[in-house]
Amino acid sequence: MRFFEHQAQARRWSRRLVWLYLAAVVVMVVLTTLLLALSLPWWRVPPEQAWLWRRSAAFFGWSAFAVVVLVLGGTVYKLHKLSRGGTVVAEELGGQRLLAANADAAQRRLLNVVEEMALAAGLPLPRVYVLPEYGINAFAAGLHRRDAVIGITQGALQALNRDELQAVVAHEFSHILNGDMRLNMHLTGLLHGLMMIGLVGHWLVLGPRRSHKVREEDDAAQGWFVFGWFGVLLGLGLMVLGGVGTLLAGWIQAAVSRQREYLADASAVQFTRQKDGLVGALHKIGSRQKQHWYAWQANEYAHFMFDAVNEDDWLTRLSATHPPTLKRIARLDAQAARQLATELARAETGTGAEGYRGWLGFGSSDNGGDGQPLQSPWLQPLGEMPPPLQTAEQRVLDEVMRIHPEHMAYAAWLRQSLPAAWYTASQDAEQAQALLCALLLSADAAVAERQQTAIAKHQYGLSLRVAALQARRQGLQAAHALPLVDLALPALARLPESEWQALQSLLKQLMLADQTLSLHEWCVWTVLQAHLRAHRHTAALTWAEGAADAAQVLAWAVSLNGDGQLAEQAYAQAAAESALPPSAPPRRLAALQSALTRLDGLPIADKAQLLQMVLNAIQADGRIDVAERELMRAIAANLRCPMPPLLAQVVP
Repeated sequence: MRFFEHQAQARRWSRRLVWLYLAAVVVMVVLTTLLLALSLPWWRVPPEQAWLWRRSAAFFGWSAFAVVVLVLGGTVYKLHKLSRGGTVVAEELGGQRLLAANADAAQRRLLNVVEEMALAAGLPLPRVYVLPEYGINAFAAGLHRRDAVIGITQGALQALNRDELQAVVAHEFSHILNGDMRLNMHLTGLLHGLMMIGLVGHWLVLGPRRSHKVREEDDAAQGWFVFGWFGVLLGLGLMVLGGVGTLLAGWIQAAVSRQREYLADASAVQFTRQKDGLVGALHKIGSRQKQHWYAWQANEYAHFMFDAVNEDDWLTRLSATHPPTLKRIARLDAQAARQLATELARAETGTGAEGYRGWLGFGSSDNGGDGQPLQSPWLQPLGEMPPPLQTAEQRVLDEVMRIHPEHMAYAAWLRQSLPAAWYTASQDAEQAQALLCALLLSADAAVAERQQTAIAKHQYGLSLRVAALQARRQGLQAAHALPLVDLALPALARLPESEWQALQSLLKQLMLADQTLSLHEWCVWTVLQAHLRAHRHTAALTWAEGAADAAQVLAWAVSLNGDGQLAEQAYAQAAAESALPPSAPPRRLAALQSALTRLDGLPIADKAQLLQMVLNAIQADGRIDVAERELMRAIAANLRCPMPPLLAQVVP
């Protein structure tokens, strides 16, 4: 997966979305103002009463302003509500948080799949929710990777085998990596504003009629009765316009999400390197009867889903958020699509298989009747468009940023080789604090004693939990450290703000107990801060303005390399290619942290260039050790570019 290209594409779609939204707002304002104009008795007046025209024109101007405020207000309200992250979407759909402590066998399998995918992708572990729905579906939601959630329906847990479940989860992870998750959250807020007019009409029709009693003998009540019926008629008109707004919202959903679904399907097959799982999941969806969603908010979040949530009829096809299931299968496996088309034809009375074949683009009597696929865009071989011409060095980074089957196997090994006590600690908020402290304990006995004293002063119970983990350290390897941090992130995110601040203060004491800050300590701290600190907007930065900071980062990476001559050559080559100024390594990691914070403001293409230079520098001697892997992971996390684990198989 070309991460940087897809991220840039998602940003372009975000800009297009704003223009589509503004165009839809203009349409709704015009239509609503015309409805008010037609419904008011003073719209047509004699010429001698021209003063009424001025009054009505002012009224219509204020009406248009009110509609704009209503639509924009609905958008702002929804975006503010969604600012809590993907948890909002999961809870509104009725999802229940899934924790390892109370998971059954099927749920445990789901957690294993999500954990392995997160480790393979270099992402913090998302929260996992199970939805009480019997259809096969899933979604990914969140504004940032640190607040991402993965939701799976109960029907998917029951119907899918492990390969199929892994393919569906890989599809959702691709939405996180490609930038679709954040795009979908913004889309939901914008579309909610367009539907506000219909909600007001619904209130006018049902609200007053249910909350007021009409008494004809009371003049005041009789006046309310007349106004109430006028409100009902106006409300019906607004409900009709609300339907137009919903249709416009659906078209925008479809414009944004359909092609992103094809991309996610292709990415899921690339991740797992087998298409049978995804084809099998789509086949089960296509061959089953559509299940009614109990959560009425499902249509609002339809563009998040793995599969469409509404019935497949002629009206919903106009604004379908997903391509037809048969076409998605045909892109992956034409033979499987034919098989499903035949099954559906047999199941539906009066529908012939030829109808499905023609709809998919398969051969019929018109092309010889041999059943061979036509040259249809839906049936092109699976894969992405050929990448643009690149230098050899750029291809190295492109290869590193792809999730390979080797990454999945490595992630599975990491997960299975973790000592049981340490994995269990990563799932609980209190135990996760002890896990972090244990990871930072020094091998020097004198330093470790000072660290344990600081832990005991902070909280005696915490010191006991740290000691218990230390006693079960057998089997823990250096490569396990950052994956354990990744697995612990959801538990740590549940800590109250006061406890999190106190824990950060303790971690600083532990790291500086020997008066120095090691690379391992800095990497652990950096990954924590990158994923758990509140998101801060970083000022935009050009490469020319950030060249000095980039040089500091690169020089420091070079200084870690065992072969000094090769490292200096790597720096000299990178500096010559990128016009970097001469630079000495920073003496303190704080200087490195400051430089990386500024570099987060670089455009995505410049971040790719910087990561490529660091990668070239640390592999100059032909090998990458655990410390250098941690460094690359921490720098990528600081730049908000998730990176799969560096493996010998994908690094020359």
